Amino acid sequence: MLVTLFTIVAGYAGFTATGRTKVGATLLAFPNVTYNEGNDYNASTGVFTCRIPGQYWFSVSLTKHYNDINTEVFCFLSKNDRNWLSIYHKNPHHHDISYSLSASGGVHLRPGDRIRVADCNHPEAIYASTDTHFSGMLINPDY
Repeated sequence: MLVTLFTIVAGYAGFTATGRTKVGATLLAFPNVTYNEGNDYNASTGVFTCRIPGQYWFSVSLTKHYNDINTEVFCFLSKNDRNWLSIYHKNPHHHDISYSLSASGGVHLRPGDRIRVADCNHPEAIYASTDTHFSGMLINPDY
């Protein structure tokens, strides 16, 4: 008798999206999807939902507007609505410059786990262009 311990989900998982829209007060979505293997990234909500269990790598790069009045901009990569990776920059002497802030890291996901860019203190200070992007990909499936 053959017993199945897990179900193998065929395919790959990965996405790249650019731009920036606000979802609520502090959440970001990246509406311009250039790659979405497996359709796990939702451009209207900004949420990547895991379909294939395994090790994933995520990267986010945000660019602050030139001449925005804020000297400190931060967001987090969030897993299941809990912040796990900080995206942060502070320039206490100049608010009138543009700069990029970025973060990347690996994480193990199970089916249904969600990754998004969350808890941004000044989402309006971030360019809504290709200077801002969010990407993720499966690097090692569990099976």
